[in-house]
Amino acid sequence: MPRKTIRKAIVTGGAKGYGYGIAQALVQAGYRVWITGRDEAALKRAAKQLDVTPVVADVASPQGWDDLFAQVDRAPGKFEVLVNNAGAGIHIAPAVQQTDADIDRSLAVNLNGALYGCTRAAKRIVAAGGGTIVNISSVCARQAW
Repeated sequence: MPRKTIRKAIVTGGAKGYGYGIAQALVQAGYRVWITGRDEAALKRAAKQLDVTPVVADVASPQGWDDLFAQVDRAPGKFEVLVNNAGAGIHIAPAVQQTDADIDRSLAVNLNGALYGCTRAAKRIVAAGGGTIVNISSVCARQAW
């Protein structure tokens, strides 16, 4: 009987909310899942409940992504799914109330971080013959500020 291929997935921002639900659905579909976030306690709680691997990671950093994928690559199986769910929104307020630091952090996570993840995931997905990348936006995409 042929061995079943282990299918691997990453869900950023997977400790709560949409990310938690997506990670849960992937586990139920048979994936081995890594969830990321910055809150170690929340990650550990979610990991215990979902039977996933928690990783404290700063997805706004290329090194954060490299460290995450190094861990995923060491595990057996085929990487198939990246869900970019992590988000760091600037508060919804008039532009005159936004600071440069607010804007920098928002772009670092929501734009650069998603792109860093996409490029790293795409290399693996193409090499493996296919997979899926899902990028999730937030309410901030629909609000003027």
